[in-house]
Amino acid sequence: MSPTNRIVLFASFFLIFFSWPLPGQVQETVDAYFAAEREEAAEELLLKILSQTEGKEAELLKAIKAETVPLKEKQNVLIPYGNQLLQATIQVPFGHDRSKQAIPVVLDISGGHNFPWLELKGVITVFVAGFTPPEFTDQGRDGFLKILNYAAHFANGDPQRLWLTGFSWAAHASYDTALHRPGQVRGIISLGGGPRRVHFRLLPNLRSIRVLACCGLKDDKELIWNLREVAFLTKKHKLNYELHLDESKGHSLPLKGMDRGKKVVLETKVLSLPQSGKFFVDRVNVATRFIRVDKVNKKKVRVSKRIPVSASASPDAQRRQVLRVMNKKVAFCSWKILAKKTATQIIVKGKAVEGVTVFLRDDRFRLGEKVRVIGPGMRTSLTIRLDRRLALTEARRTGDRLAVVLQEVRSAKK
Repeated sequence: MSPTNRIVLFASFFLIFFSWPLPGQVQETVDAYFAAEREEAAEELLLKILSQTEGKEAELLKAIKAETVPLKEKQNVLIPYGNQLLQATIQVPFGHDRSKQAIPVVLDISGGHNFPWLELKGVITVFVAGFTPPEFTDQGRDGFLKILNYAAHFANGDPQRLWLTGFSWAAHASYDTALHRPGQVRGIISLGGGPRRVHFRLLPNLRSIRVLACCGLKDDKELIWNLREVAFLTKKHKLNYELHLDESKGHSLPLKGMDRGKKVVLETKVLSLPQSGKFFVDRVNVATRFIRVDKVNKKKVRVSKRIPVSASASPDAQRRQVLRVMNKKVAFCSWKILAKKTATQIIVKGKAVEGVTVFLRDDRFRLGEKVRVIGPGMRTSLTIRLDRRLALTEARRTGDRLAVVLQEVRSAKK
């Protein structure tokens, strides 16, 4: 070999060696991406990851799912959300580590104040002091779920046994989140709070979860009526709803029935991933882990500010007249997955639902699988591949690094 060829060969080897990420570099960059506080910094890291993992999909998937920080019984972690860092405190049972079986995760929206009363055993608990987003907003709903998903990934929690609890406004938020993110939590423990009147049209969205509701009988009368009305509707909507009213208490803790929390959380098992389902919708962004509603006919879900009732009717009858009117102002989305010889078929239908996004996650679908998606504004056939940018951005947005989004299919814009 001539000296010139040796130089060319050495230069080529040098360029290849130093441009190719060394072992561990991909993991370091991925971890930095998920930890970045500002979206601008995250975008820079994202571009670096995409450069590092060209043609290395398996390594990227492994890096997304991995957790490298040592696990302690109690530690504070920083979770980026909305260009801020939420300081979360995560506590795990003695002896629990990442080699053990995954266990339930419970988020106390009230900043951890309820955990001493609940005395939960054998579960991961997490709270964020001072995180009080506007009530009944996507900012709150997605924030609470990101904290839960983050804790599940970090501490070997079971992503299919995520729980919300809270007192007062945080109990309202627990219902609101469960109703607008159907199936994304396994249960809620509501203390001194409940659903608002406008939530009743979404009550069937609680079918797949368990609800333990505790409240003082001397608390707000409208709140008590709402909680009792849910109990009255339990059989109709096939809910797993347990209500305890403490005759001696108002808006305070502890409450009768709270001691049931530890048993309820542990005895509530994982549900298998369904092959079909239906959920109700009152606005855009109502979402399961599988389908998000992006467009809805606003006229079909808009509730009038004033709803006339009969003056001669009893207060209970008047309340139910209002609910009957509200219950008509709701859309729904149904779906089913059919195994066909040529391709897996996903069919999405709905009333007043005009646009959706279908998320193909690796806990249900596999790379190379042929899929046909039929729904509002979509009729798509594809072979599933890993959309690396999507997998990373969705895992960062939701905190879910255990069931990675491989691809998504969206309704065509009109």
